[in-house]
Amino acid sequence: MRVLILDTPDAVDRYASWLIREQLREKRDSAFCFAGGDTTKSIHRRIVEDLQGSRQAFSQARAFVLDEYYGVPSSDPRGVAGRLKAQILDQLFDEAAVSLFDSCAADTDEACRKYDEKWFSAGLDLAFLGLGKNGHLGFNEPGTSFASVSHLTVLSEQTRRSKAAVFGGYENVPTRGITVGIKNILSVRHLVLAVKGREKQDIVRAALTGAVTEEVPASILREHPHVTVLLDRAAAAKLEGRAADG
Repeated sequence: MRVLILDTPDAVDRYASWLIREQLREKRDSAFCFAGGDTTKSIHRRIVEDLQGSRQAFSQARAFVLDEYYGVPSSDPRGVAGRLKAQILDQLFDEAAVSLFDSCAADTDEACRKYDEKWFSAGLDLAFLGLGKNGHLGFNEPGTSFASVSHLTVLSEQTRRSKAAVFGGYENVPTRGITVGIKNILSVRHLVLAVKGREKQDIVRAALTGAVTEEVPASILREHPHVTVLLDRAAAAKLEGRAADG
């Protein structure tokens, strides 16, 4: 695991954008995964700005989403897919190259099985991840098995409250989500965890220096062979003794 402590949130975005450009230079038909959290929103904006007019660079690339609210269709701008389409997917990827969850499927087990087939057969190269305040990755809430694959899950109150503004009130936030599992995430060749802001400093410390435990899902990233952690100085404030790498 490589931990980079960068001076500003914008520096995190710039480094993340550089990583995707380097990945495309290495492999034109790369498969990417994008997350729909608040931290990654500005990363996506930076990527689009840096590659404006270079859609051809993504002509062979593929994209996956990390999770979705169950019952929210991909056309809904409040959902993960809806936000990602507006932020990055529609600007850079061909529609046929984007894989989304069937988040309104009556048979969620079958929907997850089909998504896993696409995910594992694609051999993902690079995934951008955010970090929930409770340590979740995607909608893998605390207590999720490290061996999990795509599944339907009950969202924690904390996760739901964090999206109250998006859905026009806590009571409107879906109670369930459909997400890739920890096993899916660990199968990606290069994982990029981006975290910003002082409100994340406690969970950053727990994930990066505490016990590797299913109660802090992000802690398992320390056992992955190729992880880049991008922190602004506020998020890294409680990493005592760790020098900045960037």
